[in-house]
Amino acid sequence: MKTYTPKVGVIIPVKNGMPWLTATLSSLEQQTFKDFEVLAWENGSTDNTLDVLQEWIPGRLKGRVISGEPLPYDKSLARLVECASCEYVARLDADDLAVFDRFEKQVRYLDEHPDTVAVGGQTEFMDENGAFIGKMHCLPCSFDGVLSTMLYQCPLAHPGIMFRRAAMLKVGNYRECQPVEDLDLLLRLASVGKMINLPEVVLKYRIHPGSVTATAKKAGTHLHRVFECLGKGIPELLSIDPSIYRRLLEKKQPLAILPLYSTARGIARLSGVSVMHVLKSTEFLYSARCLTGRRDYFSKAMFRIIELFF
Repeated sequence: MKTYTPKVGVIIPVKNGMPWLTATLSSLEQQTFKDFEVLAWENGSTDNTLDVLQEWIPGRLKGRVISGEPLPYDKSLARLVECASCEYVARLDADDLAVFDRFEKQVRYLDEHPDTVAVGGQTEFMDENGAFIGKMHCLPCSFDGVLSTMLYQCPLAHPGIMFRRAAMLKVGNYRECQPVEDLDLLLRLASVGKMINLPEVVLKYRIHPGSVTATAKKAGTHLHRVFECLGKGIPELLSIDPSIYRRLLEKKQPLAILPLYSTARGIARLSGVSVMHVLKSTEFLYSARCLTGRRDYFSKAMFRIIELFF
């Protein structure tokens, strides 16, 4: 007799998830879409995280808790994807909240768009106590916008993404490259399918000193690792010269508009839109300006002309 498999597997690596873990699990219990299971990898907590997980899973939430094998964050993510047997994999961190209809909307989009391999959404920020403190700048809602944003930064909020598991495995799953394991995966996924963000808020992201991203930024390594990851992934994805792209990241490329035009052609090829559509998009122009040197006045003038007249 064939065992029933939920459509979505929610993967949560966690170490010392208190005091926020209960609220996170509650946000899953309140989802309007119910065909999911929770896979939690408990990484050697010294608080009562394991007790809370076992109180909720599988009693109140279908799924299982994997403990006794602590792993680094990126390795535990990869193992969770391997353990899942579902069609879609949803990410969530143990200190964030999933908006009540997040899974319903993301599943519907993936079901209706078989060429899409990952779907995120807009993100709100909250403080340690759960109070609203702001909204992430508008994340791109088209594939060409995602690719244009990815020239300079990560285009999807990792804890709010739902992936096709088959695509994740096809490109090699998560790799050991914390704290940019999400960007590394997205760069590889972009070569096999589309990625977008929904226009609606799907995630409430908690800002606190102990978060993975906050820890990396405090150590002064985050931006360096982002640029290192982009420097390896973007040239391969968009077929541009790696040394030229590294100079763009360092804002040292003379006449940046010339190689940036080549990147626009690569984005147009992958996303199926015109080169001019890419060049005049808000996402491309923002990334282009971030990659242009302070004294590259010609490129800056050309970007302004494109913005105003095309």
